[in-house]
Amino acid sequence: NSISGPYPSIFSHMSQLRQLDLSNNHLNGSLPSVLFNSSFMTHFSIQNNELNGTIYENEGFDALFGCVIFPQRTLEKGFVCESEIPANCFPALSPTSTSYCLLPPAEKIALDELKQRFGIQAWGQNETTCLWNGSTNWYGVQCNPLIGSVNFISMESFVVTNGSIPPSIASLRHLSYLNLYNQSISGFLPKSFWNLTELVYLNLGFTSVKFISMEETSPSIKNEFSTNIGSFTSLEFLNLDSVGLSGFIPSSLFECKNLKYLNVYGNQLKGSLLSFPWNEFKELSYLSLGSNFFQGSIPSSLSNCSSLEVLDLSKNSLSGSISASFFSKLGQLVIMRLNINLLSGNLPPSIGLLSRLE
Repeated sequence: NSISGPYPSIFSHMSQLRQLDLSNNHLNGSLPSVLFNSSFMTHFSIQNNELNGTIYENEGFDALFGCVIFPQRTLEKGFVCESEIPANCFPALSPTSTSYCLLPPAEKIALDELKQRFGIQAWGQNETTCLWNGSTNWYGVQCNPLIGSVNFISMESFVVTNGSIPPSIASLRHLSYLNLYNQSISGFLPKSFWNLTELVYLNLGFTSVKFISMEETSPSIKNEFSTNIGSFTSLEFLNLDSVGLSGFIPSSLFECKNLKYLNVYGNQLKGSLLSFPWNEFKELSYLSLGSNFFQGSIPSSLSNCSSLEVLDLSKNSLSGSISASFFSKLGQLVIMRLNINLLSGNLPPSIGLLSRLE
């Protein structure tokens, strides 16, 4: 057919509509916020038009048996997706498919600022597009193709000589993986950084970033472990190895109950470890608190972290004896480092239960 003009808004008022096929026409302009409003709809097709703009959340999408909205005959061939588009709305996910959601403008700005601040030439001049398989044309950046949103950034393969994290990084609201390991990144983390609440993996090890809490009005000269870490409740991996942290471990860290890997080795953290509920970390398999200034006894609650495979408490000022039953629940331990402390007494017999210890 050759139907032209904007998408007809009348379809959003047809509550009994069961099938709607407007494909292969010349409809143009932006989509309305409501594409259809019928709980009876089973098939919906608008591909091969000249439509653009944003696809908003439509409750009926999940119930569709047939749904095709990509591609369009526009330069972008896709839409900005306000929420996740069901996979059944993609005609085929294959290397030749042109079906994808476009990155929102705010995310494009954030990536461009990262590129400028870090001087990443490998990202080139091309527009960043979220492709069918979650890849982009910027190396080290991946996305969720069903929402067209960046969820993965790794700079481990780059050499960043200088730079700081821009406040616009908060626009990457679906970011779940951020790896800046061993890069020459400095400056304070922007307050907006703590809005990245979908982070699962955060690796800032061997960088020079400094922490600032959201409630602080001006940066402190101290680089202290921010209490805002507790907002990352989905976090499973946290590496802050040798980033110059001082002060105390905040109690808010124990809001991150899904942690499996925690590394704060080589900082200037201090205080006692006794007051913390280590048993909250049910899935923790790697814990490195070494080369800091921790004092007091080794907390018995650590023995409840039964998934631990690596435990490093070396190079601190820990004192006292190890409780008799400390090792009884730590049968998964492979590596344990307690050297260069002020510990006293005999090793308890329960250490004989560590059959995997190397």
